[in-house]
Amino acid sequence: MAKAIINLLALIGLCVAGYALYIEIETVNAEKSGLSAPSFFCDSLFTGASCSKAITGPYGKVLSVWGIVKKGSMLDVPNSLIGSLFYFLAMTPWNINPVIADLFMIGGLLSLAFSAYLAYILRFVLHEFCIICVSSYVINITLFIFSARERMRMIKVEDKSKLKKVK
Repeated sequence: MAKAIINLLALIGLCVAGYALYIEIETVNAEKSGLSAPSFFCDSLFTGASCSKAITGPYGKVLSVWGIVKKGSMLDVPNSLIGSLFYFLAMTPWNINPVIADLFMIGGLLSLAFSAYLAYILRFVLHEFCIICVSSYVINITLFIFSARERMRMIKVEDKSKLKKVK
């Protein structure tokens, strides 16, 4: 049951990340064409909120902001693409192998740290509210909780099978 919920959360995460990527692509295309920035549904939900500013702003490609990759390089990808990869991996059968499950849990911890950092940037640096961004943070937190529960269930099953072998 937990894996079904994880898959559902990951699918919702893929949709949210896909919409963020759509915003990024449309905004870049408008800039290249010399057009004004398009308006998106998420920009009109709340007065003073702009998901497009947050998503396409300087922290929208955090790998280059952190200096991990060179700005403008092929690896300077939007955060939404990184999120899409994480959500895709969440839907794979990682819970079959304990080592892969542990690696996924590390990825989940990194997604929590990444979400906390971006939430801080959104609130205290950009002074924006982005419903798309906040949705992804909530998905990441919930996904981690259910993944951790699934991993704990796996550990209990492993322990029971070890006890049977000892007897």
